[in-house]
Amino acid sequence: MTKQRTVGARSMARLTACTFLAISPLAQADDAPPPFAEYRAAGQYYRDPAEASMRAMWQDCDNSGYLQCQLLVVRTTDSGYDYIYQYLHDRPGGDAEWMRFEDGGPGVYSCPAGFSLYQIAFGMPLGPYANRSIDLGGPFPVYCQAGGYPSARAPRLAIVDTFDKGELAVREVTEGEQTVRWTVTPEADGRHVRATSTLGTSSFVVSDDRVVILDDAVTLVYAADGTLQAARGADGTSIDRQGRYDPEGRLDSLLRRATQTLPASSSTGALGAVTRAGESIRALLDDPAP
Repeated sequence: MTKQRTVGARSMARLTACTFLAISPLAQADDAPPPFAEYRAAGQYYRDPAEASMRAMWQDCDNSGYLQCQLLVVRTTDSGYDYIYQYLHDRPGGDAEWMRFEDGGPGVYSCPAGFSLYQIAFGMPLGPYANRSIDLGGPFPVYCQAGGYPSARAPRLAIVDTFDKGELAVREVTEGEQTVRWTVTPEADGRHVRATSTLGTSSFVVSDDRVVILDDAVTLVYAADGTLQAARGADGTSIDRQGRYDPEGRLDSLLRRATQTLPASSSTGALGAVTRAGESIRALLDDPAP
């Protein structure tokens, strides 16, 4: 017989960080990129809170000798991340029960290579600071800069991941009043990823870690090295490295709409494949020639 009970309690809060949501178009080339959050787990840093939680969970399980650990929920907090997992606990008499455990870890800010962290305190800029030297949840706005204009400040995001049998099934990212809900569903032809928000709905089929079909209307074609070569519409339109056949601009419009909202480059698994495909599609649209 298998039972279930809950162990421990920990409050969940929202994150002041910068990951996972790209609602606006790509920034101008001269713009400094905004800061991103990194999360500490098992002595290392990860940009994906789900990956950090998975690493931390396995360390907990290894240290405690827990069996069959499964990640259930991950939430970002004002200072890092929280995660909930369950593990199988053998009991005297030969039966077992599922135990739930809640834990978490800290987070910090970083900037891409070539940029430094700054803060605005009482109207005055402070910095530069080294990466990972400013904790999440501090009282002052944080941004990146490298001699030019400062970047946008780190937005306030709340991320909630829900897992099914140890794999990411739903990710919800909220910034202000805008929420993007990502779902990942295993199917015979690959993993079906669906993004839903007030901006609309987009769907992606991921196979062999690549997006191969977009919105049930576009097939993506790759070179042997994984480089995106072409996007081909079901109506005969195409955009590739040699040019485009898209007389009415419908394929261009569909691709731009579908890639307007993407997970950030820190995403892993099927969501990471969607991010890479989206960035490749944007590059193909802006400069199709080799």
